[in-house]
Amino acid sequence: MKDKLDRILTKLKVLSQLKKSRFITWEKPTLRDEIDEYFGNHPTRIFLKSYGVSFKTKEEVLNFLEKGKLVDIDKDVLENHSENLEIVDEVKDWKDRDYQESYKQMQKSLLEEGVIKLPAPIFIKIDNKYYCYAGNRRTNLAFNNYIPLKIWLIEVE
Repeated sequence: MKDKLDRILTKLKVLSQLKKSRFITWEKPTLRDEIDEYFGNHPTRIFLKSYGVSFKTKEEVLNFLEKGKLVDIDKDVLENHSENLEIVDEVKDWKDRDYQESYKQMQKSLLEEGVIKLPAPIFIKIDNKYYCYAGNRRTNLAFNNYIPLKIWLIEVE
């Protein structure tokens, strides 16, 4: 009888811990929505052009983005090999108010709901360097909440 009670108590502890846990279900990003990150972000164009990658049309960008795949990645890899990822511990470290508000809203949803779905951040890997094309806030949300990260990774050879 004592063994059965111990097993029930153990299960209850596990269930209470799961309730406190937070998860992000990473989905393939809507790539058509991310095309303008190329045309509207001068540093992105410069970085890609330095490796011989450039586009003239939105369709070319979309075809490039479609070559990606959803992969797991460790925080250490991005911290040590990222070209432009801005990792912050505090929301106030971002100077842009809209950036802060967007992050706060995602954080609030995660804390209230426990499990949320988000498009995976998009990274481009060239010469063992990772370039954050889109999704800096989503990446930080995962890091700051100790949640495993999946990214949409486009590898350029």
